[in-house]
Amino acid sequence: MKKILKIVLLALSSFCVVSSFAGSSGVADMHVAKKMECKACHKSEDMKAITQDGCVECHGNQKEMLAKTGDKFGPVNPHFNHQPKPAACIQCHRGHKAARLTCSKCHDFEIQKK
Repeated sequence: MKKILKIVLLALSSFCVVSSFAGSSGVADMHVAKKMECKACHKSEDMKAITQDGCVECHGNQKEMLAKTGDKFGPVNPHFNHQPKPAACIQCHRGHKAARLTCSKCHDFEIQKK
């Protein structure tokens, strides 16, 4: 019974973390609000693929984003990555969908944009 309760509580806490991070309707809407055309991100001819290089071209790499965002998200900056390989931007920022905090697969913390 205790194991089931722990699983349920973990699932609920992860949902709360992801829900608080998913307050945005997606980065596509933010780019459109800045009067950017779709081809600014969709660089392929079929207008589907978005590459990491495309994100980095405008926003910088993960270390640069960490420096730019500083404490904007409270004590935990989602651009910090302790993994050996940097995370791809689209792991969290999903274009036309709300962002999802992939860190919450292993970690239990809340991101709050200041």
